Amino acid sequence: MKEHPMASSNLPCMLDQSGVAFANGKSWKALRRFSLATMRDFGMGKRSMVERIKDEAQCLVDELQKSEGEP
Repeated sequence: MKEHPMASSNLPCMLDQSGVAFANGKSWKALRRFSLATMRDFGMGKRSMVERIKDEAQCLVDELQKSEGEP
């Protein structure tokens, strides 16, 4: 049986204690800044995203009420 290529080759890399949780000093600051900027790019903490989701949810509710339970 052939072993999956990801089975053991990347395990040491995943356990080398890198990332925001294990970083300190300059590397922690850089990783934190990158992480926050990336999350903001995807909409975290942006009021406009929340409002768009609420608007879409309300439109869905309105359409479901119009159909009165019919498909």
